[in-house]
Amino acid sequence: MLAWKILCSRGKYYARMGIFTLAENNICTNKPSYSECLYRIEADSSRVATGAVLLQPSLEDDKWHLVAFLSKSLSAVECNYEIHDTEMLTIIRALEEWHHYLEGARHPIEIWTDHKNLEYFCIIQKLNHHQVRWSLYLSRFDFTLHHKPGRSMGKPDALSCCVDHGLGWDYNSNMTMLSPKLFWIHALSGLDIVGEEHDILRDVQHSLRNNDLEESVVKAVWELHRDHGHGTVHSAEWSELDGLLMFCRKIYVPQDRDLHRRIVEQHHNSCIAGHTGHWKTLELVTCNYWWPQMSHYIGLYVKTCDLCMQTKLQHHKPHGELHLMETPEERWDTITVDFMVELPNAHGYDTIMNIVDSVGK
Repeated sequence: MLAWKILCSRGKYYARMGIFTLAENNICTNKPSYSECLYRIEADSSRVATGAVLLQPSLEDDKWHLVAFLSKSLSAVECNYEIHDTEMLTIIRALEEWHHYLEGARHPIEIWTDHKNLEYFCIIQKLNHHQVRWSLYLSRFDFTLHHKPGRSMGKPDALSCCVDHGLGWDYNSNMTMLSPKLFWIHALSGLDIVGEEHDILRDVQHSLRNNDLEESVVKAVWELHRDHGHGTVHSAEWSELDGLLMFCRKIYVPQDRDLHRRIVEQHHNSCIAGHTGHWKTLELVTCNYWWPQMSHYIGLYVKTCDLCMQTKLQHHKPHGELHLMETPEERWDTITVDFMVELPNAHGYDTIMNIVDSVGK
């Protein structure tokens, strides 16, 4: 009586319908008939439990009668299974529970389920560890799978939704494992900014106060001031911190070529940076700063760096040694010829051929 009151208080329509169906079909279990050995399993699962019944036909009224039933809750790990894995787990539990009836049966076992997600296992794919274990266990039985509409699966549905298993609907949804505050980047807090870095930040603030901004940046700043903390622009890309304009949590540098040069010089020419290449210098600069077309600017800076050009590695074969030419013994024995082209036109000619004797010159 107490269990019935609990069911009514929960208002679970499908659970009540399952109890009614059990009552109409004689909830008392019958002893299995080993002579006939015809068995049917009806299985169903919910998000918190699995339920199954074992049926066998009667020779007297030609109806399927209940032999045994099973209701078992899911573990914390099994609650996170996909729906096809949960349905397969229900079948595996039923076969394990009644294997002494079903293993080696004369006729194929009928397994009825109300879910078509078991078709997931009908295609070739890579199985995980528990699916492989289930596949090996299923090979011990002779069975056929049948689909049965959910409205006619009252018994196993009621067993998988018993109130003592709990509700469990979306018990782990809308949860955040890592709070966004854990990833908050304090770009300027906890640091003592001195030297050239301090001068650069001061000049950036000065340029921002003078509105040396591009048109798109001016529009973003205007929307940011108009937003007043509503979260539309601030949470997306742009924000303000200590008088600096931040783009994706990086300091925006206005259109000041001298500022650009000083920032790149600090991240490329310093002893710590060590005159790195284009992409490494870009990576170092983008850790803290951003401005439009900065990759193109950094590429030109690295390409024209004097020290980098002097120490640039040669990727061709070594040049050959220079050798002195042998002195000819007679005049006009060896001559050199040279052409001077594209000269101003004079009487229809614009080229001079110069011939020099190596001895007389």
